[in-house]
Amino acid sequence: MSRGSPCLGCGSISNLAAANPPERNAELLRLLALGVLRLLAFGMLRLFAFGALCLLSLGVLCAPGCSRHRAADDASSRQARSRIAAASASAPGVAAAIVVEDYERGMEELKSGPLAHPSLTDDPESGGHILTVSFDATHEEAASRDTWSVPRVRDWSRARALRLRVRPERAIALSVSFIDGNGLGFTQRSAVLEASKWQVVTLAVADFWFNHYAQPDKSAAPPELHAVRAYGFAPITTDAGVLAIDDIALVP
Repeated sequence: MSRGSPCLGCGSISNLAAANPPERNAELLRLLALGVLRLLAFGMLRLFAFGALCLLSLGVLCAPGCSRHRAADDASSRQARSRIAAASASAPGVAAAIVVEDYERGMEELKSGPLAHPSLTDDPESGGHILTVSFDATHEEAASRDTWSVPRVRDWSRARALRLRVRPERAIALSVSFIDGNGLGFTQRSAVLEASKWQVVTLAVADFWFNHYAQPDKSAAPPELHAVRAYGFAPITTDAGVLAIDDIALVP
């Protein structure tokens, strides 16, 4: 190749050969810098395009899985909320019981049969007053050992059960009754209670039956629970004994 023949990609260099040395050096540096910038720009463009392509690919691949995970999380959350709601609905004490009597106001509205002897006493275990009823042995009708009270709360229409704490001196069952708003009596018997031990007795309101023995002149009818007039209890035994009762309440 002759000295003045063109070379591939070197036209600018031929022009630089004719220039003065300072100008030739400056032009060379400018061209080198321009080339480096072009290379960097091209590399960054390729890198950006590659990154965008990777992100797009990941989005396409993960979308079904992410949707499934979100759906699974939502389903798990709904199930957890359902379990919590069910547990809350069935947990004891969620709906507060309504106190009918705790015997802290005295005995002014309490009446008893001739063979029942009620009194208020302090009970350290209960932390307040309790009703203690001693009853004599008898072969007479059970009404002679009834103890009756006027309920502090008369509307029992929303009650699911009647609950009371009982401590009998000996193992006995308990007869519990109430007089409804129409003056009709309804009764239910508890299971046999353990002796000398506080225990909670819960009696479903729906299980109280019309007591036709105590009111033979009246006809049975569904109880009118919006204005209960009185409630009472008696031991189911002919022997003498002592019965302690506290915290009578309605369970919604």
